[in-house]
Amino acid sequence: MSVEIWIGEQYENTGESEMVSQVVRELVKALRPLRDEFHILCNFSVPGYTKRYRSSVDMAVLRGRALVILELKNYHGNIVQGGDGK
Repeated sequence: MSVEIWIGEQYENTGESEMVSQVVRELVKALRPLRDEFHILCNFSVPGYTKRYRSSVDMAVLRGRALVILELKNYHGNIVQGGDGK
């Protein structure tokens, strides 16, 4: 397995940096058994639908022809999904 990590922009605070580092460590552990090549892109912006609009992306994981976008939040409670999606 090969993992390349790229960080696009500086973090606004150390809490964000620590959270991303923790997620990257967990991702590398989870992906280690796989033999694919992965790219983890962190904290970058992409152009939006207008010239003035930009979208910030916390993390993206690329594998072959797959792309997963992760929106990271600092939340310490339990997350539960109900039967109706709420």
